Amino acid sequence: MSGGPAGTTWAETYRFTASTLHRPSSMGELRGVITSGTRVRALGTRHSFTDLADSAELVSLERLIIEPVLDADRREVRVSAAMSYGALAAWLEHRGWALQNLASLPHISIGGAVMTATHGSGLANGSLSAAVRALELVTGDGQILRIDDTDPRLAGVVVSLGAVGVVTRLSLAIVPSYRLRQQTFAVARWADLVHDVPALMSSAYSVSIFTDWLDRHELLIKSREGDADAADHVGSALTDLPDTENVTPRRGVWGPWSERLAPAVKVVKHSGQVP
Repeated sequence: MSGGPAGTTWAETYRFTASTLHRPSSMGELRGVITSGTRVRALGTRHSFTDLADSAELVSLERLIIEPVLDADRREVRVSAAMSYGALAAWLEHRGWALQNLASLPHISIGGAVMTATHGSGLANGSLSAAVRALELVTGDGQILRIDDTDPRLAGVVVSLGAVGVVTRLSLAIVPSYRLRQQTFAVARWADLVHDVPALMSSAYSVSIFTDWLDRHELLIKSREGDADAADHVGSALTDLPDTENVTPRRGVWGPWSERLAPAVKVVKHSGQVP
């Protein structure tokens, strides 16, 4: 499934029909694309399973990634919408800071995840959009609009599915870096998982269930240092699964949030440069 210039979604469930894919390298170019296009939408990392991001023309912001700007006093970081969560997580951890929540996969773009209300993980954590304190976008007539959390319009714009304009930058709330561990349990019966879902899902910083709906059920529990032992809520033995290069360590080994919080895949270590 090759599709047009934009190819297909990540899961290959949809082939983009757009005839043109723009990759502007400056704000001036981006504004020109938006004002001259017949119908233009922003393309993220193609993780929507539907035609949500498709249009007559698409624009990718992958060439507009700049170094994040950290404001420790305000506890926030300003980032490009096209930057990935993996790159930002490594950048923040290198400086002693963290996000409260992460996308499921490290290569997902921040702007795309926020604008589509991607969930992140953890019952007590809001969706990834909850971290947004301000954003910048280019409207359909080429204006650059900046909205922060003092503006009541932010709540309507932050998860607008690209309908308001193309988001170029976001300011996200940050917290001091923290450590997590992930434990994986094999659960023999589905009934053991669902008999008290609220208690189970709130038993740790993040709890995820993976199942084939037949006889294979896995429970992933991520706990912060200082939390109660969530394993007490589970009556099954710890799964003896080997850790591989692309899987978050599962055997209760403590590590930085940037390498533990993504539900399944490791976040790349900081290399000193932003990809």
